[in-house]
Amino acid sequence: MYKILILFIFFSLLVNAQNVPINSNQSNSPALEKQENQKVQRDVQSKRAKPFPSQTEVFELNVNHLQSELKSISLSPYRKTPTAEQQQNMELQLKEIARINNNSFEYHLLNYQVGNYDFSKIESLEKAAFIRPNSAEVLKEFSAYFYITDREEKLNQYLKSLHSMRVFPMNLDLFAVNLLKSLPANTILISHGENDTYPLLIQQKIKNIRNDVEIISLEHLQSVEYRKRLKKRGFKIPNNNIIGTDFFIEFIEMNKNQQIIAAPSMPKEYLSKGKTINTIGLGYSLTGFSDVKFDIKQYEEVLKSLITQHVNQGGRSEVLSNYLPFLFNVRNVYLKKMDVQSIHEIEDLMLQIAKLSNKQIQVEALLNK
Repeated sequence: MYKILILFIFFSLLVNAQNVPINSNQSNSPALEKQENQKVQRDVQSKRAKPFPSQTEVFELNVNHLQSELKSISLSPYRKTPTAEQQQNMELQLKEIARINNNSFEYHLLNYQVGNYDFSKIESLEKAAFIRPNSAEVLKEFSAYFYITDREEKLNQYLKSLHSMRVFPMNLDLFAVNLLKSLPANTILISHGENDTYPLLIQQKIKNIRNDVEIISLEHLQSVEYRKRLKKRGFKIPNNNIIGTDFFIEFIEMNKNQQIIAAPSMPKEYLSKGKTINTIGLGYSLTGFSDVKFDIKQYEEVLKSLITQHVNQGGRSEVLSNYLPFLFNVRNVYLKKMDVQSIHEIEDLMLQIAKLSNKQIQVEALLNK
């Protein structure tokens, strides 16, 4: 019964950080993603209605459609690897883009991205960078390339550029700091996509916060080279080229000797694959490992003040709700101890977070307020 309650709390409060809009012309919101897809379909119908669409219109249509498809795949709650049909469709769109202008920034960037971290196409990314060196997409792709290939000096160069351009909103930066500081020593932290991975890497590599934590992104695991490098370092890698929920849980099970923690931004479809879910700091253990004393110590000595600062600085944001499962578990300990003052304090903090993250109804119901 307790496990069912914990799962209910986790999945009712969980917010995937990948759905938080970033500071660019593109948004990662599922609602906006749906709107974009609908717009693309309207554009397709509009262009078809014209007897002779211009080459510029056909080019833009294919670029928009391919960008939308890549974003949809990246945000999928089930898998990172495109399906065979998705891959085929993207390659057909890419060919049409190349036919019209194979010297464009869009073609070179998309040619690299459609390769799913195939580094034999790195020349295309270099050509895109020559045309638009300050493109956020280019900076993110090069950051991934140098992280996967373990070239820290170049990685830091691109992470600094991402940070100076404020590509990611402050709430993601603040949460990344607190997540790193909340974890046990030498944790292996599995992140989901760009909106959790890059803020974590920026705080770790540029701000020198918790360099003992290793960040493994499911997005990057599409790279054959990255999987080979992890294998050489002693990790056991599933014999599965599809990076998704099954790969995720198999990787954790095969490496039980490691302290593997899932980032709270991981979609619930991934987390639900675990036999048990326990908070370890602000992350989740899926292997049954639990350390209530550690969580209480982290809350009282580190996280209480950090979370309060984030709430006061960050304003309204759904990212804040990722604190709630951890805070509920700490509150449960205080309830068992009948520590009335601590119960009131943590409940006040939780209600404040709930109000700022649009989770007020759920949290008040769980607190029986």
